[in-house]
Amino acid sequence: RAFINVDEKDFYKLLDIGRNATKQEIREAYKRRAKEFHPDKNTHDTTRIFQAIKAAYETLYDEKTRMEYEADVHFDDDNEDDDEAQAPTKDTQMK
Repeated sequence: RAFINVDEKDFYKLLDIGRNATKQEIREAYKRRAKEFHPDKNTHDTTRIFQAIKAAYETLYDEKTRMEYEADVHFDDDNEDDDEAQAPTKDTQMK
């Protein structure tokens, strides 16, 4: 069983998916995580973890809320490489 930080604000980390995940990948990850951490299936209280996973799924699965979430959250970049523009280097500058 994987360790989950219930206070994690990066919903992609909660679902263990990349930021470019498709709706199908989000759904599959949610089902996998929900099954793993469902309160009825665990001897320890996993209610908060389960609720966090559910919130992550509901936010990321809906395109509008996903866009709003991504606009409001700062990512640590541990999950995946960003496609952010980088300053041009000597080799990439156009002459």
